[in-house]
Amino acid sequence: MDRSRSKKIVGWLAKKANKSNFAFLGYILLIVFRPEPLELWLREHYPSVSPETFAYFVTMYLISAAIVYIPSMLIKYLRKKISPRRHAA
Repeated sequence: MDRSRSKKIVGWLAKKANKSNFAFLGYILLIVFRPEPLELWLREHYPSVSPETFAYFVTMYLISAAIVYIPSMLIKYLRKKISPRRHAA
């Protein structure tokens, strides 16, 4: 993925966010599916840490966060959808 396309995707995510958690999830997905810059940064700043070890911990953190975070987002969304709308009198 080239840099301009990456900027377009990030811009699109920012527009969709509108102060919601959608952008946070999008940024996580971009980091997960494009890890080369993170690996280069790790090798430069922390040469004693294995990138595979770091990637393992990040992946486990993201998976555990998704297990907790995504259902809570779904519950909030369903509460908004199911709750009756109040009309002003």
